[in-house]
Amino acid sequence: HPSFVALRTGEVVNNVVMGVLKDQADDYLWLNITAVPQLSPGEKTPSQVFTTMEDVTDRKRMEAGLNEAKKEAEAANAAKSRFLANISHEIRTPMNVIIGMTELVLDSELCSEHKEYVGMIRDSAASLLDMINDILDFSKIEAHRLELIKIQFDLHREVKKVASAYTILAKSKGLKLSYSIDEQIPINVIGDPARLNQILVNLIGNAIKFTEKGEIIISIRLDEPVDENNIAVLFSISDTGIGIPAEKIDWLFEVFNQMDFSGIYKYEGTGLGLAIAKNLVELMGGSIKVASIENRGSIFYFSVPFQVPEIQELTAEDNSSAQTVEDGGANQLSFQGKLFKILLAEDKPMNRRLATLMLEKMGCLVVTVNDGKEVLEKLKAERFDLILMDVQMPKIDGLEATVMIRNSNDPVLREIPIIAMTAYSAQEDQERFLLAGMNYFISKPIGSEELYNAINQVMTERKAMKIEDSVLPRDLPDMLNRIDGNIELLAELVEMFFEDYPLDIYKLTEALEHKNIKNLQLVIHGLKGELGNMGMTTAYKIACELDNLVKAGKLEDVPAMIRELITEVKIMEIFFAQPGWQNRIDH
Repeated sequence: HPSFVALRTGEVVNNVVMGVLKDQADDYLWLNITAVPQLSPGEKTPSQVFTTMEDVTDRKRMEAGLNEAKKEAEAANAAKSRFLANISHEIRTPMNVIIGMTELVLDSELCSEHKEYVGMIRDSAASLLDMINDILDFSKIEAHRLELIKIQFDLHREVKKVASAYTILAKSKGLKLSYSIDEQIPINVIGDPARLNQILVNLIGNAIKFTEKGEIIISIRLDEPVDENNIAVLFSISDTGIGIPAEKIDWLFEVFNQMDFSGIYKYEGTGLGLAIAKNLVELMGGSIKVASIENRGSIFYFSVPFQVPEIQELTAEDNSSAQTVEDGGANQLSFQGKLFKILLAEDKPMNRRLATLMLEKMGCLVVTVNDGKEVLEKLKAERFDLILMDVQMPKIDGLEATVMIRNSNDPVLREIPIIAMTAYSAQEDQERFLLAGMNYFISKPIGSEELYNAINQVMTERKAMKIEDSVLPRDLPDMLNRIDGNIELLAELVEMFFEDYPLDIYKLTEALEHKNIKNLQLVIHGLKGELGNMGMTTAYKIACELDNLVKAGKLEDVPAMIRELITEVKIMEIFFAQPGWQNRIDH
């Protein structure tokens, strides 16, 4: 009892005590008891205590009820998230076959009537997929779980890619689609290209949807240079369509709101697209507005900020101020002038057949397996230029197989590019794939163009990361100094490090996914020690920054920093994987 504790210690005690009510064994009485020791003149220890008791039973019952309600709400929210992830996966898997196969059929010899029928199937499937994506995105926004990534990307190319994708649809309606981009806008910016793409797709798609004749004009210009490292870019999409009545504009971006088209079914939709676009723009730190005249057309414009990297590494393919997008030709893949050999891991027969047909059409040699276990067995017998890996497979899934490959003793095998093929669309899943060692991911349903671009990008990046014979890693002098120039010892230490390193990255991924701060700090602490002892100074500094982020609770910035660490260590790994690297060091 608090009173006895106060007498014994001579200190004030405040505590909440629970007791069973007399004759009511199933109920409780909660008392908040404060015991204050009383010292009489000349006493060194208290001989009595002044005790007050407050009945807090009602408050405790209310708190218990609130806690229970909170747990139920969190459980319901978690169940909802799991359901959405699972239903997304299950729907995307057959949609992958429907859209992919119709795309292949449309590329074959068909009479005009059959081509029209198959085109209708493809368009309907694409519309269904758009609705699925809208519902999933809205659910994430509602739960405050939609997060942005920050990576460097080519803004000019991203705009051209989106505009090119809508050229055929615009032409099919007799519309002209053109775009212009301000030459003052840097080619490379830092932001979230996928979400920018989503906003543009929504607005351009709507412009084409609500326009029967005329043109769609996409304009991108510099809004304001905030400072030398940051800019704001203004995007505008104008059309000559049906326009929006003045009284409807104020609620256009609200959820589930849609104009009444008096039974014109060709304009139906979920009513989520513009609401999601508005949320994405605001999440990026920007704003979106619309101006419209009924029966004359509309212009949607949004401004978003981007960071500007110090070094502009790439050049624009076409930097003319105004362009009309034309259709591209067939894509053919080749690797170093020879037949491109791909290992395809997919457990669903229809998906396996679809991907094989697409790859063979690109001129690739394809070897197929059913699961991760067969991947590992096949890699022991043959060499491949690239692996296309489904994530969810029996026996050994794609993630486990990737970790095993990255942890292999074979330096050539450790470097093989791996692209994830996944029906999961959540950002946290995508981060998990990349951090586990996969080079890229493509979400199902997969189109030929998307597949080609993914492979081409991965192989281009791999080629760019090859270290020239005249270039040595910048931290090599530090590494040699720590071991007094003993190259044999360095070779031994490097081998030991790169055996354990992939597992460390996998543990980081797991800890981050479950928001396990203790495990995150434990793995990072171990990595810091290893990198510091090895003399990998640059990677060590990144690991220290990573540690500081975790300590500060800034988990949203951790994935990007882990990717930076992986890139830095990858440069070292490529060098030490080269035969005869010891001979390139100036003794």
